[in-house]
Amino acid sequence: MAFDLKTAVSLLPVMNDDEAVTMQLIDAIELYDTMLESTGKPSLINFVLKTRLSVGAKLRLKSNYDSVALLISDMKTHLITRKSDTALQTKLMRATQGNKSVSDFGKEIEEIFVNLTISQANGENWRFDSI
Repeated sequence: MAFDLKTAVSLLPVMNDDEAVTMQLIDAIELYDTMLESTGKPSLINFVLKTRLSVGAKLRLKSNYDSVALLISDMKTHLITRKSDTALQTKLMRATQGNKSVSDFGKEIEEIFVNLTISQANGENWRFDSI
């Protein structure tokens, strides 16, 4: 399909200081990229760079990209906080249920495992679906 402004506006969230929104934006860019013809990809890149990024993100990224893959790679590198796998392993080993419900404790353990998996993957082939 060709680049459509209405689709882009509804699909791609505007970044704020919340890392979860940044991860949603990256996932949405990847999705829309798979749906676009090659002629629409420069419009997608331009749209993201001009309308979806926070001021801080604009300062960390280049003003132009040759491909959507390069934009996504830079977004993952410069906009997503890397967590130490050693610190996450320690947090996992020290996790206790305490006064938490089983459900809340399970969610905490799951979040630690997801973050640990991401940190050990060094940013290669990791997804944000579970976060």
